[in-house]
Amino acid sequence: MVRRRTRFVAAAAVLALVAGAGRAPGQSEPVGSHDQEFPLDVDLDDRVDPVRPGEEIVFEVEVENFTATPAPDVVLEIVPPAGATFVVARREPDWAVVPAVPAGDAVEIALGSVAPCDRPGAPRCRDLWVTLALDPGVAPGTVLETRARVRSSDAATYPANEASTFTSAGSAAVRRAKVFVGRAPRDRVQLELDLARSGVRTRLDPPTPSIDVSQGVRVTVGEPGAAPLLDVSVPADGLRCTNPANDPARAKSCALRDPRAFRLLGLQRLQILQRPYLAVQRNNAIVRLSGAFLAIPTTTGDDLEVTVEAAGETYRDAFTVVPAPTGRVRTYGHHQGEP
Repeated sequence: MVRRRTRFVAAAAVLALVAGAGRAPGQSEPVGSHDQEFPLDVDLDDRVDPVRPGEEIVFEVEVENFTATPAPDVVLEIVPPAGATFVVARREPDWAVVPAVPAGDAVEIALGSVAPCDRPGAPRCRDLWVTLALDPGVAPGTVLETRARVRSSDAATYPANEASTFTSAGSAAVRRAKVFVGRAPRDRVQLELDLARSGVRTRLDPPTPSIDVSQGVRVTVGEPGAAPLLDVSVPADGLRCTNPANDPARAKSCALRDPRAFRLLGLQRLQILQRPYLAVQRNNAIVRLSGAFLAIPTTTGDDLEVTVEAAGETYRDAFTVVPAPTGRVRTYGHHQGEP
């Protein structure tokens, strides 16, 4: 998830955001918790990323009035990316469906007068939750840009502005990846990827994502269509989980019970995190892994892919070579986000 408008948030502001996640409805947020560049502001967050083709993308949209007077005749436009279609919009606090009408490449949602909110002495803004459906034919790995625009009939006081976010299509999205080739027998692999969530979303937010490791998990890394460079299967009893009861209402974190048992197979670390990350507005399962004692040939091609298999589900994404600081080392990297 990447926003077009870059924000520099101090550590204190991030902590304030996390602490405010449980704030009661109607309670104002602390000063400085939002970008007040525009009197009438719009923020757009995809609450799940990546999303499998054929499934739904859920967005939280904030329309904020930072002035002391109501903004008249406010209209929100949602511009779906190619390959996605509008499904429904709902608005807090009653989650009633908000009518939306097509308007060119967008759908328009009339919000009427928007009272001051998210400022000292004002109530919390009433967020909207917008659902788009991703077409089944969208190619995995495609990065989709969704835009939101807001305007008022009083354009002099409340100039129009817009925000955007980027969502990856597919079962997994590599966020960070490094493969250092040419230093055998200690060539290194470091990966972090988000998995597409499983389960049906609630009216409020997608559920805490889950990956079923009750039957174990298999991780492979290598060139597409070739023998993998790393191929390790970890049985269920090879993992230690914080929530072995597999209660979907609770967060879960799993890691190798004994990393030494898998080191000679090339796996140094495997960690599976399954919890929402409120500070960065993400709700995805995260897999982190690193390799050890790997022998990666210097003839390895430019494209690699990582696959995680668990309970019949397969999560896959690719990453590619990037310029190396020296001719003796090949470095791979990848970040799915803003093009």
